[in-house]
Amino acid sequence: MEAGCLGGWIYPPVNKASLQTKLGSLIRSKREAAGLTQEELAHLAGIHRTYLSILERGKRMPTVEVVRLLAKALKTTMTALVAELEGVTLHPPAPSEPS
Repeated sequence: MEAGCLGGWIYPPVNKASLQTKLGSLIRSKREAAGLTQEELAHLAGIHRTYLSILERGKRMPTVEVVRLLAKALKTTMTALVAELEGVTLHPPAPSEPS
């Protein structure tokens, strides 16, 4: 487990296997909520179905590019995926007032 510090924020140690499992579960739940099969999501993201299966089972950690591709295929953003993974609620910016 590694702890980190970035810009004054101290992050607690993270178990990589646990993070992989959580990310895999999140990808699976998003895919199922979108009504997609593994084959369909893999095709939309441009990755192989067996690789998607490995990710969903938490056996591998995807690259940032693969997370981006999956987010796009799921009609969301990497930011939204990571926020949900971390248990953070994103608030859209307030609309600006007309001048």
